[in-house]
Amino acid sequence: MGNKVLKIINAFLLSVLTAVIILLAVFGTVVPSVAYAAESEEVLRDLRRDKTFNEEDYPYKPESTALEVITVAEGEGEQLFIYVYNPSMNALYNATYLRMSYTIGNSYSPSDYALELVSSTGVFQKYFVKDFHVRRDTVRYYDICKLDLWTVNRFYPFFVFGLSISL
Repeated sequence: MGNKVLKIINAFLLSVLTAVIILLAVFGTVVPSVAYAAESEEVLRDLRRDKTFNEEDYPYKPESTALEVITVAEGEGEQLFIYVYNPSMNALYNATYLRMSYTIGNSYSPSDYALELVSSTGVFQKYFVKDFHVRRDTVRYYDICKLDLWTVNRFYPFFVFGLSISL
């Protein structure tokens, strides 16, 4: 009888593990982020504090119209900063809004937040997330699902698939 119960428990745990792996593959993975406070206004100075950051991973691509979120950082006073890769270095492609949820699972609830450009160097941009206050929970999640930008008389939504950051 005990052996049968162990087999059932093992089968159940294997099913749960498989379901979690499938969910992570479909909806994105949790990516470690820069957890230091964003002390400077200079985007590259902040990014270089992360030992895993490599500038060569972000080449200049003049034809590109895409934007990519690199990471987030929490600043002093409950501030949140978003670091963006703008491969074309086109000043017209500045993000203006971010759709993000700081909850996951059943309580997932994305909201839109205005962005303010703080610093731009080459293909890198640093934005301040307006009207967002960092929660002081032990574990915090930032699930970023969309960046919006305005160019001259045109609106472009950029969907960010699979970027979920846990601090």
